[in-house]
Amino acid sequence: MALRSIQSVRESVLLHANRAPGCTPLQHNMDEFFRRVYSIADKQIKHELQRADPSRQVLSAFDFDPANSPREAWILDAICGKENFVRGIRHYCAVLGYIRDSTLQHAVIVDYTSDQAFYGSRTEKSFSPMGSMRVSDSHDLSQSIVAMTDVDSSYQSLLYRHCGQLRQFGCYPLDLIALGCKQVDIICGSGLTPFEVDLTNLFVPSFGAVCGDWSGGVEVR
Repeated sequence: MALRSIQSVRESVLLHANRAPGCTPLQHNMDEFFRRVYSIADKQIKHELQRADPSRQVLSAFDFDPANSPREAWILDAICGKENFVRGIRHYCAVLGYIRDSTLQHAVIVDYTSDQAFYGSRTEKSFSPMGSMRVSDSHDLSQSIVAMTDVDSSYQSLLYRHCGQLRQFGCYPLDLIALGCKQVDIICGSGLTPFEVDLTNLFVPSFGAVCGDWSGGVEVR
């Protein structure tokens, strides 16, 4: 059901994305273009979900507050990776999560361009179309590939000095998937939304990795 609801808008999202570079030369035009496409995708996915599961609310990922959430609900980010989308970079996704008792229990991340879905669950191992996901075996920081999202410049300097390669893909949920598919060894993000923090705590432990913070803490909660 979750996957079908997202796939119902895939062709429309891709069609608009193919038009993006040529019709959005100015920042305000880019913002307006994205808001319009996002609204279309958001409404369609919510409509499909509520038709299939009318008993549960569908909340926006931007409005999600774990402390004030319903007992059960769907959480949706219809298009994650705005800057990539409006610039015609084929690296953006939809994210749909299911919460129960204010805790994210299950989530699916759908890469619009590859049409691949990646699943995370508190009760099962995370998996992809290629099978179960697992973090890389790298233990050498100087050889590690690090994916960054909105990382402060001071921390970027630290990473540049100690890590092998730094990459900025511009879509945090797909950074999580890259970690589980062994395409990167470490992911770093600053200013994450509560929903992105919950996604991290859902997916990363199932990869056999550890969630931490910049001061050496073990949990990102």
